[in-house]
Order: sequence, then structure tokens, then C-alpha cells
Amino acid sequence: MSESSPEWKFDQEPKVGAVTTRQVLDDSSPILLVIHYGDDCSWAFLCDTTEDETDSRMVTMEQMVKLDPTLEDIADLPPGWIAYRDFVGDEWDKFEEEEE
Repeated sequence: MSESSPEWKFDQEPKVGAVTTRQVLDDSSPILLVIHYGDDCSWAFLCDTTEDETDSRMVTMEQMVKLDPTLEDIADLPPGWIAYRDFVGDEWDKFEEEEE
């Protein structure tokens, strides 16, 4: 998948940074929560098992899709929206992030 690849579906390029957790990378925890931030259009791919900032890791969008190709199912998630599922392969529930 190159940056010019027509099959890339996300609004951020493959080499753009994204947030995930240590648990996703090191413990193979499934990605169950995805946030597409409205303020800067960045993405977070989370396991929903931790909120400890020390567990945060920076990766590329491409790394996340390689790790879990089912993420392509929500590549069209609008900025300011969140997607959640109970397990890999489950339907994604999508909703607009509430403003604080």
C-alpha cells in the first residue's frame, strides 16, 4: 500500500501518525474503539482496556491497517465521530463525539 495507492481508504496518508496503546501492540489486545478527532482529523485505534497515558503509543495509519484490516470498514468515519465494537468482526456502532 503506497501513498499513491487507489486502495487506501482513509483521509490520512498511510505514513501519518496515529495513536494506539501498548496493549494493542504488545499484548495483541483487539482494537474495539476508534476515534477520528474533529479538531485535527487524527485517528486513535484503542483497545478500550486502559486510559493510562503511559500506555499510549504512536504508530502509522498503515501499521494499524496491517495489524487489523477490518479497520478499513470504518475508513469513512467522519472527523468528530467514534466507532465502537464488542469484538473483532462485530458490527461497528458509530456516533458523533459529544462536545465538552
